[in-house]
Formats: sequence, structure tokens, C-alpha cells
Amino acid sequence: MTSSELKAILEELGISQADFARLIGVTPRAVTLWLAGDRAIPGPAEAYARLLRLLPLSLRQVELNRLKQKGTDMRDGMYGITFQGGGGTGMGVIIFDNGRVYGTDTQGVKYDGEYTFNDST
Repeated sequence: MTSSELKAILEELGISQADFARLIGVTPRAVTLWLAGDRAIPGPAEAYARLLRLLPLSLRQVELNRLKQKGTDMRDGMYGITFQGGGGTGMGVIIFDNGRVYGTDTQGVKYDGEYTFNDST
């Protein structure tokens, strides 16, 4: 499947990139990279898009209703960070997952908090 084919399927179904990402459990950034042609579309994502397109409208609606139920229950991503400050430089990992943000860095700092998911960003 090409990026233009995936884009056409999403447009035909009226599904945003963010909603497609939520349905298949990937980050919206991953879908953006697929649609830009910067990354290959994985086989399971391709199969899901084709299957969703072929479903009868009633069954498709059942699947799309998962978007309303799912809320922010998705993995937004895991990010490597680098920083430079008064105490030196370092690296770390921050994970955005289901409304929580947590991680740690090479200086021993632990990150733990909450966030609100925003579909548009």
C-alpha cells in the first residue's frame, strides 16, 4: 500500500489521522510519517485499513464507536531526551501513556505526572 492509497482510504471513510492512530494503537506521528512517505506502512496497519474499508457500514460503525469509548487509552509515545543545564548535560527517557507521563534521566531525576491528550496536536 502506498501513502496515497492510505490517505484515500482515510478520506473515503472520514477518519482523521489521529483517529486512525488510536484505532490501531500507534502514535499520530507514526501515521503522519506513513502518509508523508517517510516510513513504510506496516502490514497490519495496511490490512486493518483495507478491512475497515470493506466492512458493511453497520459493522464499520461498531468499530468506529471504539473511538468514543477509548478516550486517551493509547500509548502516545516514548521519547529520548537530551538536556544541558547548570549542573551538566544528560540524556533520559520520557513516556506519555494513557494520561500519565513518567521517566528518568542520567542525572537520577525521575519524572512523574499527568497530561491531557489533545487530538489536534
